[in-house]
Amino acid sequence: MGKTREQLNTLPMLLKDKKSKKGGDTMGSTTVKVKLPEKVSMAKAVREYCLQCGGGQPVEVRDCRVTDCPLFAYRFGRNPKASITYLKQYYNVEIIQ
Repeated sequence: MGKTREQLNTLPMLLKDKKSKKGGDTMGSTTVKVKLPEKVSMAKAVREYCLQCGGGQPVEVRDCRVTDCPLFAYRFGRNPKASITYLKQYYNVEIIQ
């Protein structure tokens, strides 16, 4: 489960209170993992996320019903207008608001 709003509001205070063993203002032994992308565009990263959400099935991404998802318009890995142009070649496209 996610954190409550109250927990999120207290998080900066908790982080501020932690000091490194060296006495500085850094987090000390806290490790943050970061993965460097291999020149993947933001659109392709969104597409990969949507594929994971859809169980790895491209048809699930195409037929996605989670229209309130902030990534919904970008789920094809392209600019939404480019996606509409492409999809019109093969499908009836309904533009929703």
